[in-house]
Amino acid sequence: MTPGGYSVKIEQNEDGEDEETMKFKFTNDNLDEFFDTPPINDFIKVNYLNYIAHIVRRPADHPTKKALFIVPERPNAPSVFRKLRFLLPEFEREDLLKKMNNSSTFQQLLKMKFPYLRKKKSAKPSRPRAERSLTTTMGN
Repeated sequence: MTPGGYSVKIEQNEDGEDEETMKFKFTNDNLDEFFDTPPINDFIKVNYLNYIAHIVRRPADHPTKKALFIVPERPNAPSVFRKLRFLLPEFEREDLLKKMNNSSTFQQLLKMKFPYLRKKKSAKPSRPRAERSLTTTMGN
């Protein structure tokens, strides 16, 4: 997907025939750094945690929230809270639920855990002055 991101190498196989192979010049980590994108694993984890926090903040009678808190009957059954314990091992379940209930507190927690969230986003450029002055003078 990047210009010049790969090269074609001609090698001989076991039969002595020439064989073309493609070799990528950049690793995924190189591309992440070059394009200033977060690691995909962290991106997925943050979105998952944000979704669960969104469900936790729903009303108690909401079906999705009720489903989140279902306790499985069989031992060692996969559950959301087991995954949360894996993603955020430094927090107990009740403490994590309290943090998830407050959106700003939870976002601060995520920024501490995932460094790419700390970066400041650049502001959108405003309309050029000439364009603004044309619209105001044409209206008069």
